[in-house]
Amino acid sequence: MMELREEQVPVYRKLYLTGIFISCIAGIIFFAVKNRILWDEIFCLGVIHIIYFGYFLLCLMRNRKTHHLYYDGTNYQRLFFMMLLCWSLVIGFAYVPSFFAPMILIPFFLYSVLEGTLAISVGVYLACIMCITCDYSIYTFYSYILLIIFGSMLADAMKRSFGRYPIVFGLLASCGYALLTLVFYYLAFLSMPLSTAPFVGGVALFIFLFVSIAYRWMLDRSRREEKEIYERLLDDDYPLLLDIRRFSVQEYEHAKKVSKLAGICAREIGANADIAMAGGLYYRLSKVLGGVQVKSGVDTAYNYCFPPQVISILEEYGAINRLPSSKESAIVHMVDALVTKIEVLGADTMASAWNQDMVIYQTLNEFSNNGIYDNSGISINQFLRIRERLVREGDLL
Repeated sequence: MMELREEQVPVYRKLYLTGIFISCIAGIIFFAVKNRILWDEIFCLGVIHIIYFGYFLLCLMRNRKTHHLYYDGTNYQRLFFMMLLCWSLVIGFAYVPSFFAPMILIPFFLYSVLEGTLAISVGVYLACIMCITCDYSIYTFYSYILLIIFGSMLADAMKRSFGRYPIVFGLLASCGYALLTLVFYYLAFLSMPLSTAPFVGGVALFIFLFVSIAYRWMLDRSRREEKEIYERLLDDDYPLLLDIRRFSVQEYEHAKKVSKLAGICAREIGANADIAMAGGLYYRLSKVLGGVQVKSGVDTAYNYCFPPQVISILEEYGAINRLPSSKESAIVHMVDALVTKIEVLGADTMASAWNQDMVIYQTLNEFSNNGIYDNSGISINQFLRIRERLVREGDLL
């Protein structure tokens, strides 16, 4: 059984989460001092924070376990710094006249490290703390909440479009801020002084520039970091891969072969080659660790902060506990099963190309007929292209 070297990432994760907790307490204390909040009110805000942070931590861990968040070893650091930045922005907004704070910007920072409900919840939480401590009117509170929700919708849409159409999203964000701010200002005071126009216009212009330039840069940086993560996982000097090689050169060669072929097949049908190669490289991690269940490999990948797509492939190892749920997982399953079967049959049996072709056709056809790839999203045409590509690759030993 392979012995792994001590992994310290979970400790750093706890430190960053502790830092987030403390930074939130510090933000509450700042608002309390600035606005001369009484001690009983500070106590109530502390209780609110503890309750919120408990639920936030629970959802964060749950979403990470179920692969709805994308984290590597540095993303918890990014989450910590983004929370600090958001608190800094909210503190700065406290010096802006009520109604005019550009709360719509908060979700754009949060969506660079969080997803959906978590990002919205943090924005709403910050708005609640700010409005309670600054004693803002209910119309200001409604304005901030709608700005956060509207900003979350735009940030999510732009993220899912991979940063395309930045000018369109910038215009939507700036116009949304200006219109919502002016509407709620009028509802609160039943008047609209012309003196508000220059200020609102200047902030709207800043929002447009931020969304169309800065947020797009943040998304590009996230994609570059994702690429770097896969490059590290596929590097021959990656610590976990070195452990596999020390454990068994044969197992290491098998993993490298599956990884290479999985990448070739993924590119053949337009799937993500990086995910397929990383999944193929660590597909038999639970077997190498000597665990009796797939869970041992999954837990190790989780502790090493593998991307969620790769962890999903490891969870679907051999279609034992769950059928492949993605094209990359199906590809890795096909390739690993073929390479394993051909290795068992041996060089003598596989000396004939005809024999190898027959093994490929029979094995993959059997898997397909049994419905193993029904949930993977692979079409019949893509399945046939993968099969033919493996035939053209020649010697799989």
